[in-house]
Amino acid sequence: MNEAQKAALNSLLASILSPQGMRMVEEQMGADDVLKSEGGPLPFGSDKYWVSFLGAPSTTSPWILQFGGHHLALNVAVAGPNISLSPSLTGGQPLKYVKDGKPIYIVEREVAAANALMASLTPAQKAKVVLGARKIDLVLGPGHDGQTLQPEGLPGSEMTDAQKALLMTLIEARMGILNADDLAATLAPVKASLNQTWFAWFGPGNADRAYFRVTNPTMILEFSPQDLGGDDSNHVHNMYRDPTNEYGAGWAPIR
Repeated sequence: MNEAQKAALNSLLASILSPQGMRMVEEQMGADDVLKSEGGPLPFGSDKYWVSFLGAPSTTSPWILQFGGHHLALNVAVAGPNISLSPSLTGGQPLKYVKDGKPIYIVEREVAAANALMASLTPAQKAKVVLGARKIDLVLGPGHDGQTLQPEGLPGSEMTDAQKALLMTLIEARMGILNADDLAATLAPVKASLNQTWFAWFGPGNADRAYFRVTNPTMILEFSPQDLGGDDSNHVHNMYRDPTNEYGAGWAPIR
């Protein structure tokens, strides 16, 4: 792309994402530049990101924008005034690096929120939440469109009001990449069904090395540290799905 085209793409992304989301995109691309500088056989770098349109952008007919690269795959379904990011893959490698003298930690807010929720649990609650001593891979990662998960772990109905607030903080740490209007619409049914929202955990006690999952009727979030590349606390795959509205199919058929 030329500079004018890149500027137009950034403007489009900024209309979809929040400032937090744009920062996440920049940090993801910066992480790929770190990998590129380290060499290796794979073609990493911020210049290895792609944009695609499925259907023509329209205010009346549904269409999809796809944008991403190494650890980023945003599927932006648009139907009239409605926008959905389901399904989308985020995460990063490396998660931690320094750019222009400033330390970057791509998933810092999410890790802190998960640790805070875990720290608030009683031993009895934690016994329900922790389902395994070792982390697991994404269950509904790429290639699992249209599938659902049986909720497991601890439901919101067994959490205190303070714990439910921490659960929402965790959800917003991921979903806050979406612009404010569409974020509010996305989170409204989640907040309304917080008692039916489940939290589950596999692995050690710190979130940067453990898999965790949030399961709600309209939202599934997965956080899965990866061993590839050495330090599993510096490489993670994150998945978001709305099982009722993948690729905007809950609004209108998109082909």
